Amino acid sequence: MSAWAIGVSVAAEGIAKLLPPPPAQDNDDFLKLRTDILKFMEAGAYEKPLQRRIAGMMKGLDSVGPKGLMYALVPSGHALDEDVKAWSGLRNQAVHTSGGKAPAVSDNSFQQLIDAIHTVYRLLHMMTFSLIGYEGDFTDYGSRGFPTRSFPYKAQNEAKAKTAV
Repeated sequence: MSAWAIGVSVAAEGIAKLLPPPPAQDNDDFLKLRTDILKFMEAGAYEKPLQRRIAGMMKGLDSVGPKGLMYALVPSGHALDEDVKAWSGLRNQAVHTSGGKAPAVSDNSFQQLIDAIHTVYRLLHMMTFSLIGYEGDFTDYGSRGFPTRSFPYKAQNEAKAKTAV
């Protein structure tokens, strides 16, 4: 099960990195602050390694990570908030394992793990659909009974799913 969770998590992260970055939302105050901090570091009596480190940290603010790229799809219905949260939890659980034993088949946590994996499959599909410009019906592997839904995801899908289960 752990290998399955790691595999689907890494796949989702890889697909997310193919997504176009969301439009920059840096406001003038943020840009000025960043510029002022870098000037302050250069003008001060700080050693070059520290200046480079701070400059690198500031540059990191310009990039959007996989989670940010996924969340950028939520407002348009090209991803679901719950799916991004499921991916984050599954990825962290799979990658940062504590070395504990696998849950028993009868354990409720086993079902929760399977549900999380299926939810991340839905996210994988939705990100792929977004990348290729697909719109139409799809099988929702993130919901019990695997109902058919429309993509991009709309509120009508919720009502359709309730009647399908």
